[in-house]
Amino acid sequence: MLVQGNVRTVLVSTGAADLLNCTGSADSCATDVEERLASLDTRLGSYSTDDGQIYINQQPITQNSNITVYLATIPPFTAAHPGTAAQEAAREQVNNYLLDNCPGWFVDLAAAVSTDGTATSSTVKAADLSDGNPSDAYYTDLAGAYVNDADSGAFNYPPN
Repeated sequence: MLVQGNVRTVLVSTGAADLLNCTGSADSCATDVEERLASLDTRLGSYSTDDGQIYINQQPITQNSNITVYLATIPPFTAAHPGTAAQEAAREQVNNYLLDNCPGWFVDLAAAVSTDGTATSSTVKAADLSDGNPSDAYYTDLAGAYVNDADSGAFNYPPN
């Protein structure tokens, strides 16, 4: 993604498939995703080219560049892709990890579509589902969360 020209904003929404494919305990599933997020954080924080220079748009930059990076909380699973109790517990644990360790640079997609408006709710709003699948309203709510959080201007990578 960073090899593309004129990159200014990156939204990282990852972990749901990892959790749905995990067959271990909630703790082991969550820890795996959390470690991957931490690794991604490290890699984004030290992005550089093969020649050792850090570049954006073919210009050297510092880590305090103009790239804005958002991590997204993982929305509740739907009937179309249901999770087990352990997978749901892991999803909630990962979202708590994001809320606790990434203040100021995440987009709370989970809260945007959940029944109680929190990152740890286990159900999606009925209005956001159609036959158990995400509806247009679901994606509208996700986009609204991104736009609202991005417009707040509170997110810059690396976090202060």
